[in-house]
Amino acid sequence: MKRADLMRHHTWIMSAALAVPTACAGAVDEGDRNARSGSAAASDLVEIDVTDSCIVGAPEDGIWNNVMVGSEIEVGQNETNAFYYTLVVPVLDEARYGEAYIEMRGQYPNARFASFRSESLAEGWATIDTRFDYQVDPDEGSVNPYRGLPYPADGSQSVDYTLRLSVNDIPDQIHDPDGDDELFVGYSSEGVLQDSATIVNRIYRSRATGEDGRVDPKGGVPLPRVFYVYDPATATPETPRDALAFCDLIDRSAAEASEQVFLATDAIADREALTVLRSAGTADVPGYEPPEGVDWWVFSSIEETLRLAFPHGDAPEPGTSEPSLEYDYLSAFFDPKRGTEGEVLVFRFKAPESPDDDDIITNDSTPLRYWSVCPMQTLNFMYTYPRCIADHELVRDPDDAAFVTVVMSLPENRPRGLCSTLSDEHPVRCRYNWIPFPGPVSAVSLRQRAHNAALFPESVKTFTGNPSCSRDLYEHMGAYYPSGRYCSKRQFESGACTISAPVFGDGCASIPPQ
Repeated sequence: MKRADLMRHHTWIMSAALAVPTACAGAVDEGDRNARSGSAAASDLVEIDVTDSCIVGAPEDGIWNNVMVGSEIEVGQNETNAFYYTLVVPVLDEARYGEAYIEMRGQYPNARFASFRSESLAEGWATIDTRFDYQVDPDEGSVNPYRGLPYPADGSQSVDYTLRLSVNDIPDQIHDPDGDDELFVGYSSEGVLQDSATIVNRIYRSRATGEDGRVDPKGGVPLPRVFYVYDPATATPETPRDALAFCDLIDRSAAEASEQVFLATDAIADREALTVLRSAGTADVPGYEPPEGVDWWVFSSIEETLRLAFPHGDAPEPGTSEPSLEYDYLSAFFDPKRGTEGEVLVFRFKAPESPDDDDIITNDSTPLRYWSVCPMQTLNFMYTYPRCIADHELVRDPDDAAFVTVVMSLPENRPRGLCSTLSDEHPVRCRYNWIPFPGPVSAVSLRQRAHNAALFPESVKTFTGNPSCSRDLYEHMGAYYPSGRYCSKRQFESGACTISAPVFGDGCASIPPQ
């Protein structure tokens, strides 16, 4: 495969882009006019529940796209311990549609972490805005269980919220730091007003189970209802006036979204996953030059990532370099060909403190809400393989439980006594963690979600130095930096593969700070 062809495979995949024309279930009664007031009186606004009118995904989910289960759809760097629901909506700019907006009304899910995120399709899925679970104000008479309260799974308290999709006045409009009920859509980071936005509802580590005993991907609550609200007094010829017209607008928004991405299916990647794994130590990928040492960098975009892996090749046009507002990746490329010579890769880091799944959660006392280690097949649609290992799944070091050690090797060169979530469902009496080199261009990301800067100043999110300089990262992160080295399998098994200090490559010179 030529390098240009390889680049076309490195495309962000989102299920929203797979939206098909909606089937309208008919207009809804407009009698419910209890919309919150804007510039018009509440009694003058028309409110329409369009959740079941515009059928985009499964009929029971209505306007929401089908759930993406991270453990089943691993393309596009998906987190295998998360569930994703997406919604493509028009941006209801007042100059074009008069006073009109979209509101999501739902219940906080019972999960380790949840968020809503709006994305700009025109900028390669760049983040416009993010609201974490604890930042969304509850409705009157309800509670937000992510503000230090036990989740009322027995229904003893209401957990209702309302989140309005508001067109941001400026790209960097700021939220109330104590919480509010808005998610911004509209203007990209370049100040360009978008025609549509993708809303991603993410649920990590759902703590709810269904009647069949399996994990409920929605966190034990229904997906939010979606309401369209408009003011007839300010309506323009383009303003939808009923559910049918709004569904038609959703159709056009989804079509525009589909035109802006290269579509791939998980089935294609899945068929290739094992083949890519088996070729890890033997395939020759022209231009791939992993660092001699173990260099980590702050992930900003797929394009920038490829520049580090292919420093002398034709670099693709850069996409957005804006990191997600809810997490940051610390990423590295490794050389699986060294595994054919009997070597293994070892990296070790201090485990950030994060809550157990059954803990009462509050960001005021939680350094990090969730973190994981994710290996990827970079040239296979950014396929997460074999899977992400969640914070609670990683075995802690036997001599110091504050640290985690991960060993990577070719499957046939796996050292003895290592734990693996790939093959051992309930590992016992094993020391350290093992992950296979996922492919010829092996990448690993250490992912951190929703940090508290006061409690975790060493987080990736608070780093302000050169994003491709591992030395700068090490100085910032200290013991939380994943120091690593290559050594022989025999050295590791004999205890001679010690990591006393990081071994750096030359990444500091590869990309200057932005």
